[in-house]
Amino acid sequence: MRVEHGLSYATTANITSGAQIAYMVGSLFAGVIGPKLGAGRLTLASVILAALCLLGTAIADSAWAIGCLVAAMSASAAVNWASISALAGVYVPARRRGQALTVAATGSAWGVCANGVIVARALPDLGTSGAWILTGLTTLIIAGITGVALFRRGALANSARSMAAAEPEHENEHTRIGLRHPAMLYACLFSILAGFAAVPFLTYLGAYLDTEVGHPATLVGSVWAVLGITGAATGFVVGGIADRYGLPLALRGLFAVFVVSALIMVFLPTPPIVYGAGIGFGLMYFTLWGLISTYVNQFLAPGPAMRVIGITLVCVGIAAALGNWAAGQWASLGHSFADVYLIIGAIGCVMIVLTTTMPIKKNC
Repeated sequence: MRVEHGLSYATTANITSGAQIAYMVGSLFAGVIGPKLGAGRLTLASVILAALCLLGTAIADSAWAIGCLVAAMSASAAVNWASISALAGVYVPARRRGQALTVAATGSAWGVCANGVIVARALPDLGTSGAWILTGLTTLIIAGITGVALFRRGALANSARSMAAAEPEHENEHTRIGLRHPAMLYACLFSILAGFAAVPFLTYLGAYLDTEVGHPATLVGSVWAVLGITGAATGFVVGGIADRYGLPLALRGLFAVFVVSALIMVFLPTPPIVYGAGIGFGLMYFTLWGLISTYVNQFLAPGPAMRVIGITLVCVGIAAALGNWAAGQWASLGHSFADVYLIIGAIGCVMIVLTTTMPIKKNC
């Protein structure tokens, strides 16, 4: 698209930066409007909006149009996740909530894998416009399936009332407020640290393995593939562990695997061991957000939980931007990305320590 529309790298960077800002705005929007509109309606609306933006991008003919549509898609993704998390708090029993949300969180990994297949097959014959139309139509089909499922569960009619009805099972007004609950502090801390460490891990993975370590592009691509497949395949297992043995143990295991992955990047970035780093990262990154949402839902009623989850998404966005900037600045000064991965491993150790002090309740 950059070549077809004559976009400069600076313009492309502005579009991607705008998408990140839109994601944070969408997160805040979901937290404010979600409890009033209802999580079910907001979930369906976000999927429909994403489909329309995909179709619109196929006919966009300017950088401004493309930027606005990409930003709207990014905002819809944030709204979608906050809404799904709130729906789980209403319709999924607490004993199965961890598994449900981790499976939902790995949906992005499944989407990346599906897009890889769709784009690879559509791009040579249909061009970029055809690829956008195909993904847009696929998303419309998903929107239809989503709408039917939500309608059958009664999540579209009086959806806001359903969220309110779920609140009495939580103990007191303190849990309704949400913003004052200690669980929010830990949810935000995990989000900030994960955003600051995990996103740069992924951002500079290719540059480090290719430029510094000297691996061929085929191996780097294979590590990416292993990472995505692991993320898509492990949600059910990780969620089951969280539900059976508790969230702190599950989080501790994920962060320990993340630390090992970072250390592999520093000390043993050679095949086949480097594939272990991809497996470990995929296991941690794609399932973590489901566990954080599960943690918030264990303490807070659906309305406050939706607001808190929206705030955690903003925390991830800001921390990720700072982490990418800091790592990029470090590399631009002539230092090695190996130092960055060493710091990432240290942050993973901090997250492990936090799991030993986090408030727990019931199945947490």
